[in-house]
Amino acid sequence: ALTLHQQTSPVVPVGVDSAQQLEIPGDIDTLGWWSGGAKPGSAKGFVVITGHATREGDGAANAWWSARPGQKIRVRTPRGAVVYRVVSRETYDKADIPLARWFPTDGPHGPAGLALITCADYRDGEWRANTVVEAVPA
Repeated sequence: ALTLHQQTSPVVPVGVDSAQQLEIPGDIDTLGWWSGGAKPGSAKGFVVITGHATREGDGAANAWWSARPGQKIRVRTPRGAVVYRVVSRETYDKADIPLARWFPTDGPHGPAGLALITCADYRDGEWRANTVVEAVPA
């Protein structure tokens, strides 16, 4: 489970679909952990978690739009809780998002971190951007 802003949401493992797009759980209350990335508490690489934000504000990832540097994010695992500290929140146009930063083709490497990725900027019937919250081990 992941907790931010006193909101706790279940997390399930997800992969990628045939178009190499990250799968997102169908339930708006459930988040997805990319099983091809780092595991929570890993010494290197990004743990990537995704989920739905909704225009109505009731998706598990809606809280990410208001995450602020310094806030704590708790990820509960079978081995105990891992706590991260938010360092940034950026919104990227879909065409400009630097996906290789969080999804390296050669597997998790670099400093340990957490990336929360959801959709943003709903206009004309579609989501046009992604908000990414980055956090480091607390």
